[in-house]
Amino acid sequence: MHLDDNTVCGELADNLPNGAVFQLQRDTAGRLAFTSMSGGIAELSGITANTILNNSDAFFARLVDEDRDPLLASLVESALHLHLVDCEMRLLGPQGEVRWALMRSRPRRMPTGGVAWDGILFDITERKRAELLLLAENRLSLLLAEMPAECDLWKRLVDVIGASLGWEVAECWRLDGTLLRRVHASSRPRPELLRFLEQSADWHFSAGEGLPGLAWNAGDPVWMPDLAGEAFFQRKTLADEAQLGCAVGIPVRIEGACVAVVALFSRPRGQDFPAMRRFAEGLARTLTRHLEHQRAAEALRAAKEAA
Repeated sequence: MHLDDNTVCGELADNLPNGAVFQLQRDTAGRLAFTSMSGGIAELSGITANTILNNSDAFFARLVDEDRDPLLASLVESALHLHLVDCEMRLLGPQGEVRWALMRSRPRRMPTGGVAWDGILFDITERKRAELLLLAENRLSLLLAEMPAECDLWKRLVDVIGASLGWEVAECWRLDGTLLRRVHASSRPRPELLRFLEQSADWHFSAGEGLPGLAWNAGDPVWMPDLAGEAFFQRKTLADEAQLGCAVGIPVRIEGACVAVVALFSRPRGQDFPAMRRFAEGLARTLTRHLEHQRAAEALRAAKEAA
């Protein structure tokens, strides 16, 4: 018994692990439409192949905002010069989490004058997560090797961690008496995120209150993978307006007492994958060791000067 070649190819494409096979066409008016898409796209993007075939915009809507325009620009360039498309992009997965995909496709001119791309999408999420965490660890090591003063450490820390890991907002809350007050924050340059930072500037938290206060009480990183459903998250309206969906609070302790909390926010939910949890726990321990060593060195220096 011989199976139809098209049936065999369709089954192979649908069973492709961690990826999808597709054909994308661009007509002479510049309109894009997927004319073929294998079933693996559902595991990668959370939407079915039929949904994309009926409405190609559904795929592009799953792309992270910053990656959508570069991909569209690459397709325009490829259509003009028939260059290969080889690019990485972020899209929202089945649970709303960020997933990374590698698109590779070859264009060809169609008799109608349009262009068709035959290509494949690979899920490279685990590789990219590992790369980003390694980048953050390297940048953190370089920062701490400079032994910055504690007052300067927090500003540089949130800039390094937020930028390296791709989180939209990073904050540092310092203990001031019995309250945590924000001493520095950074975000991507989007208006809604800048408003979130501005409107959060005067907030303060006591132990057990809000994300910073919960992390202070717990003594370990506190994860809020879905802010909309978190009863203890107090800036819910602000976060909703900024389209922030996930957060983590990372406490920093000296001799067992919390002195600061680093808070990170992401637009997509589900950023609390195991490697990221291990990184957050390691970050807390690393900062604790660094600050304890720094304060001990300062105390020794002061004692020598006094002697």
